[in-house]
Amino acid sequence: MKQSYQNPSHSFDSMLELTTSMFMHIEHELFWQPYLPQLENLLDIGCGTAAYLSELHRRYPHIAFTGIESNDGLVALARKRTYNDIQLVHSRYEDYQPKQRYTAMLLRLVIQHIPNRLQLLSWIDRYLEPGGFVFIIDFADENFTGDILLPRFTALFHNLRASLYQHRTFLTMRDTIRLEYQQRDFALLDTHYYNIDAHNPVMKQHMLAYMHLVSAQYGNQAQRDLIVPELEAWSSNTDGSLALPMFGMVFQKQ
Repeated sequence: MKQSYQNPSHSFDSMLELTTSMFMHIEHELFWQPYLPQLENLLDIGCGTAAYLSELHRRYPHIAFTGIESNDGLVALARKRTYNDIQLVHSRYEDYQPKQRYTAMLLRLVIQHIPNRLQLLSWIDRYLEPGGFVFIIDFADENFTGDILLPRFTALFHNLRASLYQHRTFLTMRDTIRLEYQQRDFALLDTHYYNIDAHNPVMKQHMLAYMHLVSAQYGNQAQRDLIVPELEAWSSNTDGSLALPMFGMVFQKQ
């Protein structure tokens, strides 16, 4: 039975929930089940709206979660929708001097936004417990092909991601990260490559919500006017599909 498209623009929260569930569906099994039960606290660097952090808290309430975010608008949204016992810090990471060390830190979809990764790595080294974990999750941009039925969204996504690469090298981002962390005596425990894809009607609705969020946040009005009808047509076309190639790395401080 074909699922009809319903424009989710009237409910930002519902789009955010669908998007978070889409990623968590796979990432919980890959990263969180093997590691989080043993942790005491976790710092999410660049937590955004804290939707993902809130979902982790729901699943692992014994962990003391902290999210740090510098964007005013995102912090305001996070304060409206997070659990009361999640600590939110409105600051750049460089200015944050926690009184305690953390047993884990998360960098999810933010590593490309960091202008000086080595400075961040030094900061992580200072505030991460010996034996603590660093989780880095991001897009494997070189593997993104888009969907022939989504030419405008594909172009928007390609341009958005390409704009983050200020200093291109022959290495992939994950290889660069691996070398940087291993040089600071962080052991690489796990590397996972996976796709977030619209492989069934439920995941297709989740992907649709994600594309609407991206278009609303990063597209201009002219782009959105063209992309929205494209998404409507894609959602009702049984041939419509899309895969977001991802990678995730788990390091442990020696």
